[in-house]
Order: sequence, then structure tokens, then C-alpha cells
Amino acid sequence: MRKTILTPVTTMATMLVSSVLTTAASANDTSADQSGIRLSQAPQDANTNRLPAVDFDIDAPTLSRALIQLTEQSGLQLIYPAGEKVTERPAKPLTGRYTPEVALKRLLEGSDLEYEFIDAKTISIIDPSARAAELKTSSRGAASATSLRLAQNTGPAAEHHSAQSSGTRDEWQLQEIIVTGTHIKGEEVKSAPRTQYSRDEIMRTGAANVETFLGTLPQNFGGGRNAVGGRASVSFNNVANNSNLTTANLRGLAVGSTLSLVNGRRMAPMSVGGDFDVSLIPLGAIERVEVVTDGASAIYGSDAIAGVVNFILRDRYEGAETSVQWGNAAHSDYSQLNVTQLLGHDWSSGGALLTYEYRDQNPLKYSDRSYSRQTVPEATLADPETRHAVMLSLNQEINDRTRVRLDTFYNERAGDTTRPFFADLYQSYRTRYLTFAPSLSMQLGGDWSMELSGVWGRTDEQIRATAFGQQYEFGDWNRFTEADAVVSGSLFDTPAGAIHAAVGAMWRNERQSPTGPGTYSQADRDTRAAFMEALIPLIPAGASFLGFESGQLSLAARYEDYDAIGSTTDPRVGLALTPTEGVNLRATWGTSFKAPAQGHAHNAQTLLLSNDNVPTLGPLTLVQLNGTVRDLKPERGESWTVGIDWNPPAARGFNTNVTYYNIVFDDRIASVAFGAASFLLNPDIYGRFVQLQPGADAVNALVASFPPAYVTNFVGPSFDPASVYAIIDGRTRNIAATETSGIDFMASYTRPVGKGSMTFSCNVNRILSFDNQTAPGAPISDDLDVLYRPLDLRARVGVSWNRGPLGVSGFVNYADSYTNVTAIPHETVDSYLTTDVTLAYVIGPEGEPAASGLTLFFSVSNLFDEAPPRVSTAANDNFYDGANADPFGRRLSLGITRKW
Repeated sequence: MRKTILTPVTTMATMLVSSVLTTAASANDTSADQSGIRLSQAPQDANTNRLPAVDFDIDAPTLSRALIQLTEQSGLQLIYPAGEKVTERPAKPLTGRYTPEVALKRLLEGSDLEYEFIDAKTISIIDPSARAAELKTSSRGAASATSLRLAQNTGPAAEHHSAQSSGTRDEWQLQEIIVTGTHIKGEEVKSAPRTQYSRDEIMRTGAANVETFLGTLPQNFGGGRNAVGGRASVSFNNVANNSNLTTANLRGLAVGSTLSLVNGRRMAPMSVGGDFDVSLIPLGAIERVEVVTDGASAIYGSDAIAGVVNFILRDRYEGAETSVQWGNAAHSDYSQLNVTQLLGHDWSSGGALLTYEYRDQNPLKYSDRSYSRQTVPEATLADPETRHAVMLSLNQEINDRTRVRLDTFYNERAGDTTRPFFADLYQSYRTRYLTFAPSLSMQLGGDWSMELSGVWGRTDEQIRATAFGQQYEFGDWNRFTEADAVVSGSLFDTPAGAIHAAVGAMWRNERQSPTGPGTYSQADRDTRAAFMEALIPLIPAGASFLGFESGQLSLAARYEDYDAIGSTTDPRVGLALTPTEGVNLRATWGTSFKAPAQGHAHNAQTLLLSNDNVPTLGPLTLVQLNGTVRDLKPERGESWTVGIDWNPPAARGFNTNVTYYNIVFDDRIASVAFGAASFLLNPDIYGRFVQLQPGADAVNALVASFPPAYVTNFVGPSFDPASVYAIIDGRTRNIAATETSGIDFMASYTRPVGKGSMTFSCNVNRILSFDNQTAPGAPISDDLDVLYRPLDLRARVGVSWNRGPLGVSGFVNYADSYTNVTAIPHETVDSYLTTDVTLAYVIGPEGEPAASGLTLFFSVSNLFDEAPPRVSTAANDNFYDGANADPFGRRLSLGITRKW
């Protein structure tokens, strides 16, 4: 199915680079205004004084929240201290038309805080007393040790501006802000489709956990491993979800095609599927989530075919915070209790943050829902579960050029489930997860830096099952070790600016040892990689080429070598062009890959002897090979995107972007076909996997090559090798292909309304095609709008209103209708429309002392209690499409957060 994709992007970029001949002027000026607030302009900031005036309407209880409103209404990005002078200081209302500069000065009046411009749209706010204290007690001469917070316009197309570090702590902290999609410190790849969700935005969704938040993203498909929507089927390489995992699944390309990161790092996987379980992350520990919906193997390696979801954790906090949230589902005994405790402390050269989360969940049973209670009543749609999660982050500045950091995660959870297929099929699970992620960051001179990092993790999964009166115990443990080294900085200057680059290397070891009966064997695999990136500016400041004011060319490549699997080299090219202020045209092309999961690569081969009644052929004796071939190769992906980001200066607070994407996913690991009839009745497609009339000698030799425990004889003692009609090779291998294309549309608009502000948001995923091919030569099936598969249209539209301490948010979620072709006769599955509402009230420092720092929270998901559209399935197990709807109905959630 792979197409030849033209890359005019590369040709155009080459023309642009060769045509840039002029040089840019820069200004360097430092001045002080009459208010005593210092203003320092960076050399690249010649246009800072010409920031246009904006109509401001700021009304917030604290200075930190006022600064957030300032960024939303001006488009500026602020880096500010996280101390009490910002987070606890009351803020005065500000209404009127001012330049952002003047508005900022008025907000800071009387606070003893200063500010300086990092670049044209990034301002660092400084606590001079903290800086002076550190200078007095330290001979290193480092700048302010106060931890910093990032306040920025966080709409779907929000820009992210950073600065090169010159060695001060403020700029060092700015450099440490993680940008998903690049290893180059302090820079952004403007060609990549990247969406950022701030902590406040996540809270406004009403999500009680990470898996619920992922379900609000139209780009994330609910099929595969998903503990929220149910155990929905998925087309390829699906692995049983024995311990209730949830994995990100962008574009619906199935388990393992989306890479999940924590603080930009790959984490240890869970279970034989080799995937990271995102539900392990405490929601209270998350600062923001960044999603890149583009192939990113050139940056991060395996699994990033559909994109990357990066969970950025809170790392600096002073004080304590306690959160309790309880919720239930209507007409059921289902409930979930979440308790989170944060303890943080910052000192002059570092900090520590400890997060603990406890979850207790009661089950949602089949008997709780009218559309499923006629099956096994005690079967569970959502499993009972308890969990404990601990996260510890430590960071310490060794000197003004060196910093160390350690992130540690521990998670333990246990639950049980009753499957709907048989009345006596019961299963319980217990998982333990432990990971250490240390890093060492060093300034090497100039703006060059080096980061040495590692991850060590171990997971244990134990399953106990009872079926047909028999008890079984099985599971596995995984050990994961990775070491990375990355060096980044500026190579040299060009008339258009400095060329930034990063080079690095990686080594990883993965060990897996299944326990109990099963067909998986022990596995031990080493991986080595080398990678590089470059960001090349194309047009000098103040110049113009073909009507474009600025441009950026991004180049990346990664080489990885796997034991017993082989090697792969994946490039990526991106181009971003700005025809006018506020408009960014972008395009990317690249290849990606997914290495076979240990559970696939080491799945033992088995033999099945059976009698089958095949249509038109009659009763036959057959021998079928199952399991996985030994020469699995990486799955391959090729993707390209084109898009536009529009943030008009005349409409501050308005952000929108549109992206078209196309992904070709080849060499997918899948079973050749299902059922003997498929093999025998389609010789043009599957003939090469069938040996007709093999003869007694060939059958005896094949059976003798397998240990008796791996041979299943359904024929019994009467099995006659000479009577075998065919040997069928049905082993899993690199054989399938998928191609999908679609359009993402995102928009947000924040504007003052009275004494508050209102934000409108829209996120739409329109899939144009989703074609699957089970084997070369097999017919291409259209899997769009098919049961348990992606739908052509999903959308989430919302509005949020904030005034002082009160915030109200409402969202409408839409999933399109489709035809269920598995039902006889075919049936129309209705569209699914739900409404979510969230209210939050903050009792700030000016309230009663006992309530100071108190936040009250109320959320309703599926306000009108819409049941999932009913479907008819051959298995008659769920009666709803768990990939595109959930069975909870209306869910109420109450929460309270107290800062100490």
C-alpha cells in the first residue's frame, strides 16, 4: 500500500537557503523607566517597544492568576517565580487599553518584583530579594534561585518562545522547559503539529484521572487497551488487557503505535505488549500534556508512528496541597475516590516534590445497564480496583553550570474482573511498577549544553484466573534500562540567524520473563541508537523572500539497531514559513517504525491438529501452525502533514490551526487470516501459506519437531497423518498494511466579558480514509465507520467563563453515526452526543483564614445521561461499541483542594 510521496518541501527549502543573502540588524539597549521597575532588552528584541496596545480586562484574586489572564489577553509568555510574592499576593483589577508592557508594570506595582525581556514575546519576572540573598550566600554568582513558573497563552496553536542560555539561573530555568518534538534545548520545531494542554485546561475537562482526560481528545481512539470505554476490539497486534491498562492510541493505529513519554523520556513498559500504561501517572502530578500528532521516530525512536503524548510533571512546589475527589455513575454502585497529597520544598539551589495518590474504585456491572443485564449479571464493564501511586522529584544545582535531577515513580494496584463470555470466568490481577529516572545537565560553554540521562524500571504483573472450574496463575515481569546522552547548541551564525543542532546516542536493554503456563518465552534485547537534529533559519529579520517574512527548516535522522531484529534509519524534514505576523505555514515528511514487542517476538509456536468442515470442500483433517515467526522485522510508517497556524495580532487571544495528515503503515505484525476457510478458499491471496496434500512423512516430521506440550490434538487417537488435507501456516508475521488520512481543526478564543473572561474552544478530527489490507494481494477493506473502528467525525466544543474566583466550563462531545455491517440485516448506529459541565470556586488569600487556598470543584460528565448507541454483535457481549462510547452514563464528581 505504500505510495511514492513527493517532497516539494525539501526542494523549496533548498531554494530558500540558497536565496538568503541579506543580513539582519539587531539592537541592544538597556533602559530604566520612571517607576523603578527595571526593563532589560535582549539584543534580538529590537521591536519590543512597539508592542501594540490591547484592551485588558483583568480581575483575579492573586497575582499569579492575573498574570495568566495577562498572557491570554496579550499573547505574551511570562516566566515568573513560584514563590508567595506571586502565588499568594492579591491582585488589583486592571481594565482599559494599554500596551502589554504598561499593563504588566501596573500589575507588579508594590510587589518589589522586576522584569526583563528574554525576546520579543517572552518576559522573565525576577524577585530581586531572592537574587540578592543567593548572591550574598553563594560565591558562584548565580542569579535568582527562586523557582520559576511558565505563564503563557496555551491555546491549540500557542507559540512557545525561548531563549539561549547565557549561564544565569533564570535563563537556565527557562532552558529546562521541555518542548515535545525536539532534543534542541530552548527551541521549538515550528513545522510540527503540536498541541499543549495546561493543568488548568485539564482540570476544566472534569477528568478524574489520566485515562479519562485522554478520552476527551478527538485524535485519540478509544479502541485497544482502554480501561474507560471497555474491552473494545482493535484490528492489529492487540494483546489481552489482563490488568486493565490504558494506552494512548492516536489516529486509531492500534496498540503500540503511539509513544507515551514522561518529562520527555520513555518509561518502562507494562506486560507482554511492551506498552507504557498511562493510568500509572497521578493526575495531580501533571503540569501539562503535550501532543504531537506526527511521526516522530527520527526524534524518539520506536513506537512514534502516529505521534507522541508527553506528560510533563510538576517539579517545583513550596508547601503542601491536599486534594480529595469523589464521583459516581448514575443508576449503579460504581464510584471512584481519589486522594492526592503534594509536599514540596524549594531551597536556594534546588527543590523536592513528593506526590502520593490513592484510588479506590467500585465496579460498574453488566446488571447496572439495561442493554447488558441479560448477559452475565455479575460481569464488569468497569473493574473494581485499588491503587497507590508515589512520585518523588529531586533537583539540585551543583554549581552555576551543572544540575542533577531524579524522578522516581512507584505504583501498585490490584483489581478483579468477571468476563461476560462465561459465567465462571473470573480473573484478578496485581501489578507493581518502579522506575528511577536520573539526569545530569551541564553547560559546556556558550549556549552548548549536555544532558546525560537514564531510566531503570521494573514491572511485575500477576494474574489469577478461574475458568471452567480450573484455576490458573500467570504473569510476567519486565526490566527496562536505558541510557541517553544529548549535546545541543548553536553551530554557527548565518544572515538569517544561528543554526541550532543536537546530536546524541542511546543504549537500551529490555528483559522479560513470563511466569506460569503460556506460550511466551523469556526475552532479552539490546538496542543502540544514534541521532541528530538541526534547526536552520531561512530568512533574515527585516527581510522578505517570495512574500515570506521568516522561515525555519528542521532536519532530523535516527539510526537504531536491535538484536535479532535488524536496524532502521528514519529521517524527518519539516518546513515552517511566515508570510505575515500571526500566520505560520508548515509541512513535515518523515518515516517512523515500531519494533516488535517482546510478547510478539518471543511468542512460542504451536501446532493444532483438527477436523474442520470447510464450505464447498466438506470435512477435512488439517494441521495449522500458530504463534509468531522468528524473523519479525520492525513495522514501518511514512507520514506527511501540511497545516496552518493563525494567531492574528488584531484579535489577541484567538488561536486556530488546521492540519492535513496522511500515514502509510506497512509491514504490520498480524495474523495472516482467521479460520481455515479463509486460507483454503482464497488461494490467490493465501496460497503461499498452504501446503496441500503434504503426505504422512511431512506431517510426521512437523509434529515431531514440536514438544508435546505445544501440540494440541482435537482429532484424538484417530489422527492419521496420511489423511491430512493441508498444512496451514497461520503464524503472525509482518504482513498487513494500513493507510489513513484526515484533517484536524482546532481553535480557541479568549476575550474579556464584563469583569471576567470567556474562552471558546473547538477540537475536531475528520478522518477521510482508513484502509486496511490483511496481506499483500488481499482486498483493501474500508475500516472507517465500522464497529470497533475509528469514526469519520469526532468533535469536542466548549466554552469556559472565569470571573475572579469562579470558573464555569461546558463541553459538547460528538461521535458520528455509522453502519454496523456485522449485523444481519445491517443496522444504523446512532450518533453519540454528550455534555460535560465543570464548576470551580477558589477561596483566595482574602477569604477566611481557615479557607485560605481552598478550591471547591463540581463536575458532571454526560449531563443528560445519554446511553451509548446500541449495537448488535455476533458475540452478544457488550451491546455497545466500547471503542467509540462508554457505558457510565451520567457521572457526578465532587472535589476539594486545600493548600497549606
